[in-house]
Amino acid sequence: MINDVISRDGECIVVGTKPGYCVASHLIPVHVLQAMFSKGGVKTRMHAFNDPYDPRVGVLLDSGVDRCIDQFWSSFIVPVWFLLSMHNFKTSTRPTDKRFANAARDAHGKKLDIIALSSMQEAMNWHYKHTVVNCWGGFPP
Repeated sequence: MINDVISRDGECIVVGTKPGYCVASHLIPVHVLQAMFSKGGVKTRMHAFNDPYDPRVGVLLDSGVDRCIDQFWSSFIVPVWFLLSMHNFKTSTRPTDKRFANAARDAHGKKLDIIALSSMQEAMNWHYKHTVVNCWGGFPP
């Protein structure tokens, strides 16, 4: 997966860190993909993801930004196909920016220079939805 993600992204999609200092971050965690494999994978609106090493579920990130994404503190919002920005979620236990990596703090709300294809958009939207649930709880019935 890492080589496919490096050739597609080229550098950290958030801050431009060179690939040698980046991580191929999983937007849908490996353990979730493995758990859902027998059920046909993680299903989004139009796609099903079941391979943990599918480059569509990964993006190249600086290690500090990866930590925020991996812990569902930050996510990418894709309101339309040509716009992508990073969103850091503050909560009652994380009311300030102090616990976010510097690169994540700097990227909050800024337009990122990447065009996400529909399958990657769906993986990003899945991650964003789960970050909202992780930070603020489930949706009312």
